[in-house]
Amino acid sequence: MTAIGSAADAYASAVCYEALRVRPPVAFFGRQVTQPFELGGRVLRPGTAILVHIRALHHDPDLYPDPAAFRPERWLARRPGGYGWMPFGGGRRTCIGDKLALMLMKTFLQVFTRAATLEPADQRDEQIRWRAVSNVPGDDCRIILRPRTPAEHFSTPSTLPIP
Repeated sequence: MTAIGSAADAYASAVCYEALRVRPPVAFFGRQVTQPFELGGRVLRPGTAILVHIRALHHDPDLYPDPAAFRPERWLARRPGGYGWMPFGGGRRTCIGDKLALMLMKTFLQVFTRAATLEPADQRDEQIRWRAVSNVPGDDCRIILRPRTPAEHFSTPSTLPIP
């Protein structure tokens, strides 16, 4: 594991944020209008259903230059926030497991990358499939696991490369 607050720890967090931006766990979430408000030049009335398409939001080039690229560095200078990054929903109905999910992702990433390297089994971008309420890899996310040598394992002070 890396020290909390270290550059490697910050990069591990950035990798998790970017993974959730590029491949959010859910496709969309819905809300119901409770009071009239204007959106895009239209007044929405109470009772109107609104769906937020998270992947479309996360791939908006106005929010994320080169949105198709996996660039964790975009999160090193800022943390996700506001309504431009919503892999767990937003507002008071944000998933209650969001912090636990991020902690587990980061811990897995740090522990696993210290012991092994991971490579995609196929260089093509894997399609997304919808299962129940979640987005899942279309081909089961096949990877190649290459264990690190003992020298690599113990001589590497950080678990992730720092750009």
